[in-house]
Amino acid sequence: MFSKINPFVRYISKSNFVLNCGFVVANDCRMLYIISGRGKFITDHDAVLLSPGALVYYPYGMPYYIESDPEKPLLFYTLNFDFTTDFSHVKDVQMPTRLNTAGSNKFLKSLDGLENNFFRKKHFIKQAPFIEHEFRTIYDEGLYRREEYALMQSLHLKSILVWLHRTNASASYEPLIQHVTEFIHENLSNDINNQTIAAAFGYHPYYLNTLIQKTEGISLHKYLLRTRLIKAYELVTTTHLNLAEIAERCGFKTQAHMSAAFKKMYGKSPLSFRVRI
Repeated sequence: MFSKINPFVRYISKSNFVLNCGFVVANDCRMLYIISGRGKFITDHDAVLLSPGALVYYPYGMPYYIESDPEKPLLFYTLNFDFTTDFSHVKDVQMPTRLNTAGSNKFLKSLDGLENNFFRKKHFIKQAPFIEHEFRTIYDEGLYRREEYALMQSLHLKSILVWLHRTNASASYEPLIQHVTEFIHENLSNDINNQTIAAAFGYHPYYLNTLIQKTEGISLHKYLLRTRLIKAYELVTTTHLNLAEIAERCGFKTQAHMSAAFKKMYGKSPLSFRVRI
């Protein structure tokens, strides 16, 4: 299936704006990634709660609306895209339209060439915090428009789509995996490892490692390290904490250990991303 997918990023924004006009439909496929705040994503069949780290995929033509909590308003990435470049010449399809609006919707049917029906329905992942890095990269590429930025956007979007499909393939493990990943995020500053995580849930470390491997494509140890580094990136780029404090909050034994791992993942030292006061 993925050999036929060559995604075209139509639009991406970082926003807190939601339409307040009832059910709408989009003419292209979309994803929503929640950065902060609370809310709901509602379809004509169900509703899911939105919180930081949540990811929603929804195809063109699906009625939906988004509610944002007034006390904790949503901040999110919204990504409009096609699965192929067949409609890359079509412009001005960014805004969704009200359901039953006069006139037919001109859906960009980029799903028509796909044999698998997976992407023809909505998918919701309650916790996918590491995906934020991919959205941030797609957003930055569109913002700075460096050489071959559209290709870079397409590559990062495809990695999200592959991950989403892979996660669904392991859906039978999702409740346990969800609890494990939530436990990791809640205990990053503690001295946790494969053994302590497994003990918290009453499983053997090998069993949990196998489930994470099937779901995330990496070992439990690497998942823990990646989660620490994503949190470190967030703190480096959004706060003025010194690196020693960041290392402690992210569960690294030393600042040097964090810096070495950070450079290996992001290609630059933490100081290269340091917030300018």
